[in-house]
Amino acid sequence: MRAGLLPLLALALGCNRLTAPPEESSSPPPGATTLAPPAPPPVASAPPPSAPVKVRVLHVLTTYKGARRADPSITRSKEDARKQAQAILRRTQSGADLSALAREFSDDKASGARGGHLGEISAEQMPSAFFEAAAALKPGEISGVVETPLGFHVLRRLP
Repeated sequence: MRAGLLPLLALALGCNRLTAPPEESSSPPPGATTLAPPAPPPVASAPPPSAPVKVRVLHVLTTYKGARRADPSITRSKEDARKQAQAILRRTQSGADLSALAREFSDDKASGARGGHLGEISAEQMPSAFFEAAAALKPGEISGVVETPLGFHVLRRLP
């Protein structure tokens, strides 16, 4: 009986004889289950356009009592700060130089002394609304009034 099982076992293993390895064939042996070939890896698509990593910008900050990092001497209300920022924006739209306005009106005294220049900034350095507005501008363009926890900004992207 043992001799009768060996040929069946050889057949199940795909061998013609017990000592011969299975022959390579494109079709599986009878009764064998085949696995589907693995799916090809997904084709990588082009990455979506992204915002710049760093931008050069200058700004005028108008802050208000209670804004983050506001100087204790600031007494204007949030609404008054918004109105002042809107007035600064209107002046730039009429041809005034934003750098000169920064020197005169910015509550960010450090950058105001440099004509509002912040240098190169990244998203990690600034409130998200500020960086997103700056990154959306083309070099030379001036933003609308941008509100952040620091106050209200008018900014210009530099080349």
